[in-house]
Amino acid sequence: MIPPFRSAALAVWAILAMGGGPALAGPSLTLSAQARAMVPNDEMTVTMAAEREAAQPGQANDQVSRELTDAIERAKRVPGVQARLGAFWTQPTANAQGRVIGYRVRGEVVLTSRSFGDLAQLAGALGSRLQVAGVAFQVSGQRRDEERARLIGQAAEAFRAKARATAVALGLRDYELRALTLNDGGGFQPRFQAAPMVAADGARPAAAPLPAEGGNSELVIELSGTVELR
Repeated sequence: MIPPFRSAALAVWAILAMGGGPALAGPSLTLSAQARAMVPNDEMTVTMAAEREAAQPGQANDQVSRELTDAIERAKRVPGVQARLGAFWTQPTANAQGRVIGYRVRGEVVLTSRSFGDLAQLAGALGSRLQVAGVAFQVSGQRRDEERARLIGQAAEAFRAKARATAVALGLRDYELRALTLNDGGGFQPRFQAAPMVAADGARPAAAPLPAEGGNSELVIELSGTVELR
């Protein structure tokens, strides 16, 4: 009678002898593929600032807060415009001897809309009391998701084509995907428009029309991974 462990060993030897053992892994290949598109910016952001000076910080804070609150309330009455508070800071001012003689407070409100004309008109109306601190154009979240899904499909097809072409070039028939990484960190950088400069005495320049041409942003989708050629 053959002991159980010897019986199992003989069975494994017989399977290997008949070519039924595990298939040897083929060569591995690391590759990447990209898909990119220039997408029109369909969203505009205008940052407006209020700046006041007073002998005490509380007084200047109150003045700036009232200006920003009023701007947000006016923005809410314009369909399609979103408004939120931005940066807010207080800085002491000193005389030539280094003695604090007052405080300067600056606060910002950020206005965003997909209607460039309506937002530009609102910013112009607010310009009598606030200054334009910055203008930027970007792709809206909805459009970004749509373009991202489309480009992922293009990048995936390009990745598969590279893997198939390499397998055929090496005299092999197919491939099997082992690992994959998706990277879309290089896309949709906002396009900024320089804000009007403020004079040394704090005076604001005469209001100028805000830019209405949003330009384009580039979205890049990259797939990189490892495949096993067979």
